[in-house]
Amino acid sequence: MKRFPGLVSGLFALFVVVFGGVQPALAAPDPVLSQMITFTNPGAQNFGTTPILSATSDSGLTPTFTSSTSNVCTITSGGALTFVSAGTCTINADQAGNGSYLPASQVSRSFMVNPVWPDAQTGVGAVRGDRQASVSFAAPASTGGIDIIGYTVTSSPGGLTATGSSSPLTVGGLTNGIAYTFTVTATNAAGTSSASAPSNSVTPEVGHVITLSPAGGALPDGMAQEVYAPKIAASGNVGALSFNVSAGALPQGLNVDGTGAFVGTIDAAAAGSYSFSITVTDTGGGSVTGNYTMNVVPRAVTAEDKAVVVPPGATPLPVNLSEGATGGPFDTGDVVNVSPPHAGTARIVGADVAQVGGPAPSALYLKFTPNPQFGGTAVVSYTLHSPTLGRSNIASVSFTTTINPVAVEDYFSTLSTGFVKSRAGLLAGAVDVPGLVNRRAMASASAPGSLSFSPSGNSISMNFAASTLAAAASAADSLAMQPVGNDGINFWIDGTATLHVRADNGTDHWGSFALLSAGGDVLVNDKLLVGLALHVDWMDDITDFSRANGTGVLVGPYMSAEIGEGVFLDASVFYGRSWNNVSTSLFGGAFETDRLLARAKLEGQWALSDALTFKPSANALYLQERAGSYTVVDGLGNGAVIDAFTTSQLRVSLGGTLQFSLAAGDGLTVQPFLGGQFGLSMIDGKAGSFGTLTTGFDLLGLGDWTLGTSAELGIDGAGMRSLSGKARLGLRF
Repeated sequence: MKRFPGLVSGLFALFVVVFGGVQPALAAPDPVLSQMITFTNPGAQNFGTTPILSATSDSGLTPTFTSSTSNVCTITSGGALTFVSAGTCTINADQAGNGSYLPASQVSRSFMVNPVWPDAQTGVGAVRGDRQASVSFAAPASTGGIDIIGYTVTSSPGGLTATGSSSPLTVGGLTNGIAYTFTVTATNAAGTSSASAPSNSVTPEVGHVITLSPAGGALPDGMAQEVYAPKIAASGNVGALSFNVSAGALPQGLNVDGTGAFVGTIDAAAAGSYSFSITVTDTGGGSVTGNYTMNVVPRAVTAEDKAVVVPPGATPLPVNLSEGATGGPFDTGDVVNVSPPHAGTARIVGADVAQVGGPAPSALYLKFTPNPQFGGTAVVSYTLHSPTLGRSNIASVSFTTTINPVAVEDYFSTLSTGFVKSRAGLLAGAVDVPGLVNRRAMASASAPGSLSFSPSGNSISMNFAASTLAAAASAADSLAMQPVGNDGINFWIDGTATLHVRADNGTDHWGSFALLSAGGDVLVNDKLLVGLALHVDWMDDITDFSRANGTGVLVGPYMSAEIGEGVFLDASVFYGRSWNNVSTSLFGGAFETDRLLARAKLEGQWALSDALTFKPSANALYLQERAGSYTVVDGLGNGAVIDAFTTSQLRVSLGGTLQFSLAAGDGLTVQPFLGGQFGLSMIDGKAGSFGTLTTGFDLLGLGDWTLGTSAELGIDGAGMRSLSGKARLGLRF
């Protein structure tokens, strides 16, 4: 390697290398010069200013700038400074050179960026509280190049303050009922900012807490393709409420409205489990969040339990069973049972449209009629049916009812009055005593007594009768075939048992009635008979809803006189009492009555020929019963007072019977007859008319037995009342 001593550093040198002996001609290149940058230090700067730096090069070329401290400052290539924070800012000046100048050496200048006060706050807002206010604000646009040490909120009026490191800040010690505004300042190491613009005006008042119901947890299950109707209720709010899902998601198709109600129909594919949060806020600054879960099940038929409180004495409105049910529309519904059974009656209405071929009803309703005597909870179980999905679960509607004392009084007043009236009608037809006609027949009787059965369209009666005179006549007939003397005392006994029909709540029910009569009479002379009789009666009526029974007595004198040839007058008067019980499945009581019965009959017996007899008669009867007030009570001690009542009836009638005797051979005699009665009545002040047509025959000559049959048509003022058929069987003893 060849060395060339003596060269000067920094100067351009040209070397020529010659190969061989020929030396070419060479031209020296233009020289490349160096350059130097001049960059004056700008000195300390305040944060927030935007100075522009300059530098020059002795080459005339323009230097460019860069920052070595971008966390404190940045600069454009043209020298525009931007301060990021307070601190030391280092700026570099460079010139890259060109074909004539070499790159300049970098020149760096460092200077301080001084912090300044922060900018004023913006976005200041206040929310009232109880003797306080919460003031929120945004960070200042400029912090002054260094961190904010703290913020101060000042009230106006009062100058009350609150300090802290972040928003919001609460100013306490305020007076409720006074309007306040608030300003905010920020402080750093350099100082405190100017005050912000005033906040909105607020008036502190007693604080409030928003309460949710339910506050959280599991909500009722929803069902796909069904409306979901539960509601989240909020209370304690100040001003208008807003409800928002703040976490999670509701099932598809479902939303929550501004009242907290879920609205919408859940999508068919939304079955599953869901968790979500709902935040509720009010315009008074209150806020609360509830966390909820719910399940969505596939579509099915379900019925919903319901509860109804029935006002005293009222009948509840029909309950919409379709409301709250799923899987509809429904074509039918069924009442499964009512518990307890005596609480009332129930039926489902609305399905009758579908049952007669009409469209499916828009809704099915449960119509419940409470028993006015029941107080408590009546549970009606029911099911619904969908033509596509089948039958629902068994659900129930609970009715809370109270006893209706007025209805209880009305029911038992009707029950006891009806019972006494029915018994009075049976007594009027059953109470009888023997007269002179009977006394003379007994004297020639062929049997000491009789036993008979009489079934009819509305009753079945059994009657037996016996007398000492008839027994004596029978004995004389068997021994000497001579008549017995018709003087002396005759003792007699008579009994009747009857099944009768009584209507109750639109349904006929069978009741039972029995009468036992006994007495004695004596002939004063051959045209006058007097006697004394005792009648004991018993009656029992049982229906689906009630029971009434009673025992009574009647005692008094009677007489019979022949006032003309073949004309007889019978008269009797009886006085007595009865002891009665009435009850339903819930209430019961007892009452007594005083009785008066008087009757008179004018009867003739005229032989029109050897085979034809006419028996005319005129009848009059008066019967009165007086019942005192009484009390019915239930098992819980609830009671109702039933008013006293009086029932009376007066009956007068005229009539007669034609009887014809026909010899049928072999000692048999057939006695056909035709009779009738027509009369007027006055029952508890109501006038009416009545009558009977009777036809039949008796068959005699069967030894100890007699047979008879008859048919009777009963009529009243309204037309035909009853049609009865009777058969009689008699036996000597």
